[in-house]
Amino acid sequence: TTSPNLVTVDLKLVSGGMGVSGQVVDALRADVTLAEAKIDLSVVATFTVDLTAVHLHTPGSGWAVVDLTPAQGDDPITLDLLALPTESSDAIALGSVDVTPGECRVRLFFDSPSISFESNVRVGRFEFIAGQDYGMELKVPSGDQTGIKAEGACDVDTGGSDLTLLFSTGTTLGTIAVTGSGKIIATPVMHVSTSSDGGA
Repeated sequence: TTSPNLVTVDLKLVSGGMGVSGQVVDALRADVTLAEAKIDLSVVATFTVDLTAVHLHTPGSGWAVVDLTPAQGDDPITLDLLALPTESSDAIALGSVDVTPGECRVRLFFDSPSISFESNVRVGRFEFIAGQDYGMELKVPSGDQTGIKAEGACDVDTGGSDLTLLFSTGTTLGTIAVTGSGKIIATPVMHVSTSSDGGA
């Protein structure tokens, strides 16, 4: 039973679309060296991650761990971030958590990121073969410790709230690059928005 001081927050995930924020991409790629080169985004077929944890923070609860809802029995939840639904009515349910109302922040933890291509890709002296999965490195400052922080303000209402996490597909793809050693890197960009349950 939920404590009288706590309310339930449900979290879901959708794609934010293929729009690209040039300012965001430039900022994220500020530390990319000249030895790193971008990949032709039109040939990216899949961008897969394991979602291992989601944390939600409110002033009264601190960082609370969301009880994830595994898809088809998978644990952790495996997601192809390029195949997410774009309509909120089709959003992927991630789970729920009981917290105190108030301003909130969300962070996600990803593992085992991989990418595949629709056709062969050559970047400098490196060639990536169509249909093969290639491991990636997610370039997130302190990401192992503090996760990927969803941008935007959100609030948990006294009647409970639904939080929608939007994966910024286009902006994230704009950060994909290949290092001078042949490693594929990217910086995932997430946003969060709130809708109130209105006490329902």
